[in-house]
Amino acid sequence: MKNYIFFLFILSVLIFSILVSGCGGNTTEIILPGRAALYGVEMVDENTAVAVGAAGTALKTTNGGISWTKYPTGSSSRLNAVHFATAAIGTAVGAGGLILRTIDGGNTWISQTSGKTSELNGIFMTSGSTAVATGNAGLILRTQDGGTTWVTISSGSTDNLRSLVFTGTTDGRIATSSQSLLRTTNGGTGWTQQPTGVINQFFGVAFSDASTCTAVGSTIVKTTDGGTSWTAQTNPAGAILLYSLSTLSPDASVAVGESGTVIRTTNGGAVWNISASNTDFTIRGVSFVDATTGTAVGDGGTILRTTNGGVSWTSQTKNTPQPTE
Repeated sequence: MKNYIFFLFILSVLIFSILVSGCGGNTTEIILPGRAALYGVEMVDENTAVAVGAAGTALKTTNGGISWTKYPTGSSSRLNAVHFATAAIGTAVGAGGLILRTIDGGNTWISQTSGKTSELNGIFMTSGSTAVATGNAGLILRTQDGGTTWVTISSGSTDNLRSLVFTGTTDGRIATSSQSLLRTTNGGTGWTQQPTGVINQFFGVAFSDASTCTAVGSTIVKTTDGGTSWTAQTNPAGAILLYSLSTLSPDASVAVGESGTVIRTTNGGAVWNISASNTDFTIRGVSFVDATTGTAVGDGGTILRTTNGGVSWTSQTKNTPQPTE
C-alpha cells in the first residue's frame, strides 16, 4: 500500500510539472529532488551549446535548447568547466585532475592525463592545440599539443584559481580566491599578480577589449588600463556571490550567481540591473555567443536561455535528460 501511495504521489508531481511547463513564457519549472547540478556551459553558435556538471554529465543542444542530449564522458566525477576552440574541438575539466577532450563537438569525450589529483576549476583554449587549465592551490596546467601532454606552470600563488579568459592568444586573466587576479602576456607560460585593492574573492572574469576586464565574486571590479588600477562597482543584488560573467559587447555584460541571481549592465558597469531568472537555484555558469543569445546553467539541473541580451530568461530544464548526483 505504501509503495502504491508513493507511486501515485510521484505520478501526480510529474503530471503537474507537465501542465505547468506547458504554460509557456518564463514559467518556473518544477524540478524533482536530486537533479544533478550543472557548473559550466559554452555556446558554440546560436543553436549549439554544451553544458557540464555533476556525475560526469555532458549535455548538448543543437536546436537552441528545444532538446538536450546527454553524451557519455566515461567519468562519474564532477565537471566544472568547458571551453571550445572551434565548433568541434573542446576541453572539459573537473574534480581529481580530470581532463576530457572532444574533437566532434561534444558527442564523444576522451580522457587525458593531467598528472594531478587536485580540483581543476577553469579551462580556456586559445587554439585547437593550446589550452590552459586552472585549479586549487595555485595550480596551472598548459598544453600545446592538444592535451597529449600537460605541463605545470608556476603561478606564484597558493590561492584557488578559478575561471580564466584570454583576449587573443597571449593576454589572459585568472580569477582567484583572493583580492588579486593573475595576468599573462605570453600565452600562459608566465603569470603575475594584479592586486585589485578590494578585499574580495573572484569566480568569474571576462574581457571587453585588450585593456578592459571585469571580474566578479563577492563584489565586482573593473579595469580599463590593463590592470594597473581597478574600480569597484555596485552589485544590485547586495551580498550575493556571483559565479560567472559573460561579455556581450564592449559595454554590455551579464553576471550570474546565488539564489537565481542574474544582473546585467549596458553601460560598462556604471549601473548593473537585476534581471528575472524565474529560478531560486544558484546559477553557476553563463555563456553568450553574441549580443543577444545566451545560456546559463546551475544547481538543480537548471538551464536558462535568453535571446534579448539577458533582459528575460526562459527555462529549458524540462528538456534535459540528466542523472541524479
